[in-house]
This record gives sequence, structure tokens and C-alpha cells, in this order.
Amino acid sequence: SSGPRLLMIGDSIFAGVSRRYSSMACDRLVPMGWQVAVEAERGRFIDLGLRIVKQKLPQGFDAAVLFLGTNYGKKQDVYQEYLDKLRDELAPRPVIIRTATEYKPFMREVNAVIEEEVRTRDNLWLVDWREISKTPGALWKDGIHPVDEGNALLMDSIIEALGSAPGDVPGECLKVEFKDDAPLTNVPPVNTSVDTTMVDTSTTTLAAGSTSLPTS
Repeated sequence: SSGPRLLMIGDSIFAGVSRRYSSMACDRLVPMGWQVAVEAERGRFIDLGLRIVKQKLPQGFDAAVLFLGTNYGKKQDVYQEYLDKLRDELAPRPVIIRTATEYKPFMREVNAVIEEEVRTRDNLWLVDWREISKTPGALWKDGIHPVDEGNALLMDSIIEALGSAPGDVPGECLKVEFKDDAPLTNVPPVNTSVDTTMVDTSTTTLAAGSTSLPTS
């Protein structure tokens, strides 16, 4: 990355580490020098990503992390079309893209599109959440959403790919504009209190190698 401004784009899974829920993204990344905006809403599909980048990129971002696909309408061509447009908007910025948990067989279609994108675009780095999320105790009973331990694994995998921000500008938790969560009931309970204490990242253990929530 040429600079420290990082845009995280996602669904309920990224919303779970946003400041309005656990605040884990900012708590972990800000001490590493990243200026982080977690733009994620529960209950949304991949079209949310296009709305986010069109509104946020003019504000100046140097890199992105993308996690959209858990909500999938079973139309692979439509998903690929939106993902292509999203990648075009983000290029040439470096982008970390994450596979989705294969909670149903049709989710393999989502991951096939993501893997093809990584093969054909040199600004993409793949983090295989499909495999990481198989860690025992990482997911809630629905087999989709991370519990606290899963959120820690989620952030570990992002940190492992990102490293520290370039330059010596202080990190910052940036203003969030997309926070209109869909009213969903199939989500794990979260602690909504925000702890603004910065963690000591020197003790971080890294894990090995949607648009939003399913509406079912």
C-alpha cells in the first residue's frame, strides 16, 4: 500500500468487528498505523460494495479489504458481474479479498468466482476464510457468523496479510457512513459496548494461512 488509509467493505461479518459492535477492527489495526473505515451492513448483498466504493473512494483510500458473498442469490453470473465492477473501481489499489464459508453447496459458486478473480488480477491477495472458519469454536451455531474467538481469527488473518501501515502517520478509526443494518434475528449475541483502549499488538498471535447475512 502506498498509504495508511484502509477501507474494509463487507456484510454482517465485518459489521461484527466494526466500532458499533465489538470495535475489534479499529482496536487491532489503529495501533499498527492504519486509518480504518469499516463500511459494512448486516443483511446486504454484493451490490452494497459498489455503493460503498462510489461514495468512499473519492475521500482517498490506499488499500481495501473485501468480504462480500455470504448473501448470495444463486446467480453466479450476476455475482461475477458485480464483483468485476467492484474490482475495476478499486484498481489499482491493493485489495485483500476473502472467500466465504461454504455453509451450503451453492456457496462454492461464490468462491469459484473469487478464486478466478485472484488468478486474473495482480492487485488481489486471497485470504481463505472458507478454511480458517473451520477452526473448532470459530463460528456460531448457524455455521456462518463468527463468535468472539472467530472474530479474533478474522482479524488475525487480516493483520497477517496487511502488516503495519506504511509511513509514520498515527492510526485512526475513521467515520463510518454505512450502518443501516437490516433487522435480522439469526445473529450471535454481541457486546455492543465500545472499549476504546488500544491493544498491545506485540502479543498478537497470527492465524495460519458477504455482501451480508443470509436472509433465510
